[in-house]
Amino acid sequence: MPRHETQIPLAATQHKAEAVVVDLPPELWERLEQLQSAAVLAQDISDLFLDRVFPGEPVWIACDLLVAGIETPAVIALACESPTQLTLREGEPLVRQLLSELAVEHMDIHQAGWIAARDIAREIETAALDAENGAHLLLGLWHACQQPKEMSPLPSALNDWECTPPQYRDHGRFSTTIRTLARTIIQAAPAQIARHQPSNEKGR
Repeated sequence: MPRHETQIPLAATQHKAEAVVVDLPPELWERLEQLQSAAVLAQDISDLFLDRVFPGEPVWIACDLLVAGIETPAVIALACESPTQLTLREGEPLVRQLLSELAVEHMDIHQAGWIAARDIAREIETAALDAENGAHLLLGLWHACQQPKEMSPLPSALNDWECTPPQYRDHGRFSTTIRTLARTIIQAAPAQIARHQPSNEKGR
């Protein structure tokens, strides 16, 4: 996905709108990238990753796009939804329509996996996500990320944790192991994400 501009149809009409160059803040591009990653993973792996951004984030993204002057049908529809009540079942078609209307660059499963892994690792590092749940989410991205060496300690760490009776588990040691792994993933993510970008985007 381009970081600063793309061709986006602005008119919310039934006629084909003329594409214009729209400049959006990098932070909003990153949030769109995260939303697209979750949509790709929902299609190819599990809707668990898309469910993590519901109900609020798709609505807030749509509102911010409206503020930026983007008025496609899906943007308007999502912006009118409740950020506390929109369900995955109701919102997923609108999310896919929004991404289609914005004509964002294609994202393959490996790029989507690394974007999600980076974001989950950030949550683990800041303790916004506990080590055990974070580790299971990262393990769910093992194949999407092509079994990278950065994640190689994860299966054995989780296996040892789950095979240990709860009363004997060393929570501090396990949390430290997963946080260390998370930092490694965060450091590796930029190169891995760039590696899987479409060729016409790498030169931008």
